[in-house]
Amino acid sequence: MTPRWPETLTPSGGPGAAGAPGAGAARDSVSVAEAVLMHLHGGRVTWATTLRSVPPAFEPRGGGELVLAAHPALESLRQVDGALTLVRVLEGLAGAGAAALVVAGPVPKDAARAADALGLPLVELPLGTPLLDAERGIIGLVLGRHSELQAQASDLYRRLAQLAVENRGLEAI
Repeated sequence: MTPRWPETLTPSGGPGAAGAPGAGAARDSVSVAEAVLMHLHGGRVTWATTLRSVPPAFEPRGGGELVLAAHPALESLRQVDGALTLVRVLEGLAGAGAAALVVAGPVPKDAARAADALGLPLVELPLGTPLLDAERGIIGLVLGRHSELQAQASDLYRRLAQLAVENRGLEAI
C-alpha cells in the first residue's frame, strides 16, 4: 500500500501549520524528512536525490537512494518518451536498488500496485511539498546517522584499545 502523508501531520509538524507564519523552511524540511523516513519503517536509506526531468532521470550511487519526484519532472520524462510512465520509473529504480520513491502529488493506482509488486516503497506527499527542502533534510538525517555510527565505532575502538593496553584479556571484553 502506498503510504500517504498522515492526515494529522503537515510538513511543519503540526495540524494545519504548513505555510503558517513563522513556520521556517528548515524546520519544514526536517519534519518532511523525518516523516518520510518514519513511513519507511527504518529502511536503509543511504542518500536522497531528486529525479531529473530528462533521461537519465536517475543515476544510481550504489543502492539505498531515496528518490524524490515532482510531478513536473515526471511529466517532462513522459514528454521526452511516452513509455517513461511512473510505473516504468519505479521498475528502473527497483532494478537500481533504490530504497524508495517519494512523489509530491497524487499517485496513480497502477503505480501503487507496481510499487507493491516490486517491493519498492512509494510515498505520496501533498502536491506542492518543497522536495528540494525535503531532500536536504533527508541528507542531513542520513549524515547525522552516519556521524553517530562513526562516534560509536570510535568509542568502541577506544575501549577495546584500552582493554588491550591494560592486558585484561578476552574476559574483560
